[in-house]
Amino acid sequence: MKNKIYLYTTFSLVIFFFIFGTASISLANETKNYFYDLWFLNNKYYDFLLGFILYLIIYVIIFSFDNKTILLNYSFAWLIKGGFLFTFFHLFESVYGIDKDGYFTNANIFNPVFYDLKWQGTVFVHKLIKILSFNLFINSFYYIKIIFLLIPFIALIFAYELSKKFVDDKHQILFLFIFFWPSLMLWTSEINKDSLILLPIAIFLYSIYNKRFLSATNLVLIIISFILCYYIRTWYILLFITILCLKLLYFQKSFIYFKSFIMMLSILVITYYFLNNINIFEYIQIQKKHFAGGSTTYDLVFNNYLDFIKLPFIIFKILFLPPNYLLNIFSLSIIFENFILFSFFLIFLFFVITNFKSINLPIYIILFTILWLSMYSVIVSNLGSLIRYKIAIYPFIFTILFSSIYPKKI
Repeated sequence: MKNKIYLYTTFSLVIFFFIFGTASISLANETKNYFYDLWFLNNKYYDFLLGFILYLIIYVIIFSFDNKTILLNYSFAWLIKGGFLFTFFHLFESVYGIDKDGYFTNANIFNPVFYDLKWQGTVFVHKLIKILSFNLFINSFYYIKIIFLLIPFIALIFAYELSKKFVDDKHQILFLFIFFWPSLMLWTSEINKDSLILLPIAIFLYSIYNKRFLSATNLVLIIISFILCYYIRTWYILLFITILCLKLLYFQKSFIYFKSFIMMLSILVITYYFLNNINIFEYIQIQKKHFAGGSTTYDLVFNNYLDFIKLPFIIFKILFLPPNYLLNIFSLSIIFENFILFSFFLIFLFFVITNFKSINLPIYIILFTILWLSMYSVIVSNLGSLIRYKIAIYPFIFTILFSSIYPKKI
């Protein structure tokens, strides 16, 4: 074990020096405006150094708590994800623009007021950046980037721990690949809401499957997931409430049929009220306007209830079909991802059909994923946006797939 730790430490040091050297050269050749008019630091090298030091500190902390396996699971994942941020993703931003979505820049320009009651969505991200930027780290771009990399990284740890409840121990380490899935690597390396929302989802689903579901610690985790969800993407609370109600209904097995009857009756009453008081098709059209435009927009028509028959085909398109726009490194990556995902899905179907009785399927995760896909399939008509949004469910899709391929024996 000591030899393995020594070799791993040596390997880590080599990687750190490579990342530092590569990133420094890339930074030196950077010709674009580096927020000089916004910063107190006014020095891109000092800013990079602050971020790199924080990256090392987090690595040491993770390493000290990590399981001492061959790869030291989480510390290795953090090592690679940080290296990706400082090297490849910096080159990506050099081409497509630093802070291309403007979260960091706008947080400094608008200088959000903390006592303002509006904290949801983009405003929350702006205020979070201002809260995190204090004293020595005022307006440090790379410092903020590392924090925003850490948040979805913690979410993936929760997802990995959740997968242990369904995937056998022998193949569990294979699930580590979710840390390196291309879309997750790319979109969790920038400042955005899509990477932040991963954390409340992962915490919530992890809590749902906790054996001590009603323990104080678990209830606190559920509350935290709801609070974070409220600030990042408020409408996700509807999905959380649906899953939580089902969990509470079936948590105690007594009166299970009576509970099911009450639940179905409640759904019918709520649906009837909703359909008679809200024009669902007008609402869909209003929401679609937020995502219209761009070369990756496709036509979505929901004018009557029969149009919802198309929903499974749209979900299939979102999950598996390659993008229909200009081929580049990113579209090729999506084609690769969708091919792998579809292959796993076919294997999943085979194992479910042949070993249905012996598989412990994660029902609540499946339900959450179906609800998420249904909502986004109806409202979002931009494939480019959906590629980014899908990072919220990728870890849980693979939990579903792995649960059938490498099921944990009950």
